[in-house]
Amino acid sequence: MSFLASLVRKLRAALRSIDAAVKEESVHALEQELRELEAAFLMLSLGSFVGVRSMTPFLSLEILEALQEEVKLLRERAYKGEDVIGEVAAALGGGT
Repeated sequence: MSFLASLVRKLRAALRSIDAAVKEESVHALEQELRELEAAFLMLSLGSFVGVRSMTPFLSLEILEALQEEVKLLRERAYKGEDVIGEVAAALGGGT
């Protein structure tokens, strides 16, 4: 009887571990998707300032107020030496 109880406990522990791993991987995938969507949105809204024709500069300026947090993030990445818009343009087939 104790062998069966021990087996059930180990099986439950294994299933809990699998469940935790699946949840963690799902969260990671959602975070990655959020980063990709933010980059695409920045490309659509600010791409015209670097030569990517996607939206008129007037419309970009209109929504700039709503992009305050994203612009701060973009500025921090630019300060660190990361070229966010260049990475997005390269991913979309732009650049060399």
